[in-house]
Amino acid sequence: MASRNEGRWWGAGIFLAAGVAMLSGCASMRAAAGTPIADVGVIVGWWAGTMTPGDEPFDLTINPGGTLTAAWGATTVWGTVTTRGGKASFEMPPGPYEGTIQLYDDGGTPRLVLSDPGASFRARVEPRPR
Repeated sequence: MASRNEGRWWGAGIFLAAGVAMLSGCASMRAAAGTPIADVGVIVGWWAGTMTPGDEPFDLTINPGGTLTAAWGATTVWGTVTTRGGKASFEMPPGPYEGTIQLYDDGGTPRLVLSDPGASFRARVEPRPR
């Protein structure tokens, strides 16, 4: 037969495990937010990767003035990148492409993720030498 103290330890263990899980979840949420992008100069360059839907090759050029060129499949579009409050966004008119750009550090390699939830557009790229 279990004593009352054993039940208390069991409850304390569950409480501790829940607290650790909650704190680890908060830490991963901060990491998932990406690195702040103070200005367009931080992400200027030629980037390449893939985009969804379709898992197609995706090429992105971001110029110092904030203009961009993106190409995937038979599509090439031009647009702009702007920054505000450490966050970057893109617009590629006249199409429906507009959304956010997040910068991540993947073990010393910068990666960009462009997301446009309205168009179900998501591209993941990393720097490529010219």
